[in-house]
Amino acid sequence: MRTKPIARHRIARIVEKWLLIEPLLLATWTSHALVSEPRIQTIRVQRGRIEYNPDFIEELSDRHLEATLRFEALRILLKHPYSRHQAHSKISYAASNLTLQEYLQTELPFPRARDVFGDRSYDQQFFEFYYHKLLDLQSPTPEEAVSGTPGAGMGGADAALASGASGSAQSESFEPELAEESEPTSDSSDRSPELLSVYTDATLSGVENTNQWDRDELLSDRLDELVRMAQANDSWGSIGGKLREQILANLHPKLDYRAVLRKFRT
Repeated sequence: MRTKPIARHRIARIVEKWLLIEPLLLATWTSHALVSEPRIQTIRVQRGRIEYNPDFIEELSDRHLEATLRFEALRILLKHPYSRHQAHSKISYAASNLTLQEYLQTELPFPRARDVFGDRSYDQQFFEFYYHKLLDLQSPTPEEAVSGTPGAGMGGADAALASGASGSAQSESFEPELAEESEPTSDSSDRSPELLSVYTDATLSGVENTNQWDRDELLSDRLDELVRMAQANDSWGSIGGKLREQILANLHPKLDYRAVLRKFRT
């Protein structure tokens, strides 16, 4: 009987393929430490680390695993985990996922912006745009409306995202309690959609996957250097079109230290 490769080996096998065809994604991925973390549910990026639950990795198909790794590499490249910390973790995760799905259009069961907002004019926007639009969809509970305090729930945004993802992930019908009670099976493909629904549903993994996101100028500058090298060497791989424009627009302007010093001398 052929044994399945362990999670880290499966990840390495996919990332190694990027050496010749996706040099920028490879450089981005290897700029972070890859860490096995069984205490989390799926996979997340934070503080220079890519943390993953081996069970999540092992139960994904090869196609879904490659799409997931590409998804997280682009999340790093667009610096979502290293931008200004947003108050609503679930909405922050949902906005990040919307942005990535708009440009990658993977087969992962993430919704498109048109599924969430019902308007094609919202296609291929940026992270902060989707974050504030999802905030606008929030509807306060009656208690919050009386007290005037913002709620922790996602309200209308939650309903919109659930309806957008329900076609392929059935995330709105996923219940962790039911998953624990179900009979174990040797066929990992039977469990994969449930695990994917956790990864793609901001109400199930949004807080866990973003709780350490915050501004990090050092990491952001390091990522900017990778992008500038790709631009100088034309080593973008498959990244082109509006996605490349979005990455370039996300660069921090290089500080001219000599000009700054000259101002202090005058």
